[in-house]
Amino acid sequence: MKEIPQLVLDEISQHLEQFFIPIFVQFSSPTPNIKLIGSGTLVEAYQKYYVLTAAHVWHETGDVDQIGFALPPYSSLLIPRQGLSPKILCDQNNPQWGPDLALLSLPSSVVGKIKAYKTFLNFPKQKTAFTNQPRKLEKGIWAVTGMVGELSDVQNDLGTQIIHADIQGRAFFGAITQTHEFHEYDYFDLKAKLELDGVPSSFCGLSGGGLWQVDLLQTKSKQITWKEPPHFRGVEFGQLPITNNYRTIRCHGPQGIFQKAWEFWGFDQK
Repeated sequence: MKEIPQLVLDEISQHLEQFFIPIFVQFSSPTPNIKLIGSGTLVEAYQKYYVLTAAHVWHETGDVDQIGFALPPYSSLLIPRQGLSPKILCDQNNPQWGPDLALLSLPSSVVGKIKAYKTFLNFPKQKTAFTNQPRKLEKGIWAVTGMVGELSDVQNDLGTQIIHADIQGRAFFGAITQTHEFHEYDYFDLKAKLELDGVPSSFCGLSGGGLWQVDLLQTKSKQITWKEPPHFRGVEFGQLPITNNYRTIRCHGPQGIFQKAWEFWGFDQK
């Protein structure tokens, strides 16, 4: 990590940010307010548009009428909860392992507004690339993208009834420290060193964010740079208790997403 210039990490982070979208719920009583609940990745598959997130993020929406999606710099959109037609993969008896995935279908009427600010990832293209050219875990650098609840803030101005939300999205870089398999799904763990600058003590809010593998290159002048496109590899859905000042972040891996979940979502029939 030390030999990778901060400028390169910033470029990667900025690129990955275009696929990330924060998720919130809005309440109207007793006073207007919002609650930040998680993160999602914008994906496109077979001319339809989705937000891929964690199932427990969806369950956080409860019985509210509308789900909110934040857009930069100060915009957002509200979508009726029932209009998102979620496809849920969830095993609440095994929260440590999952599956913990939700695919939310976006109404065509909101796609244009989202595209004005963000980019949808070509999901089938990512699956094909993973199937045809699997990469070793130690290749490149890994990143988890999403919202950091600990660093984000919501202020409710009761006088004007205007809600101000300062949402902090980040890309956290590292390496895969451990892999697991459980009930036909693969899981990847990354460790965050909490004593480093900018690393929160909790990753609440990151749930549903994307896991990425990014290829690195060395130029003839020995400079480290990165290569497009980044490779989508999974969905973050949990964190483990702190051990020796490290926090483990757990993600769904690509095998389960591009096989088991892919079939459940009906994409294998396309």
